[in-house]
Amino acid sequence: MEIMPDHIHFFVSAHPK
Repeated sequence: MEIMPDHIHFFVSAHPK
């Protein structure tokens, strides 16, 4: 993904592995 790290953190939290 090419977005801000903050957004990535949110995305990862919403979609944990």
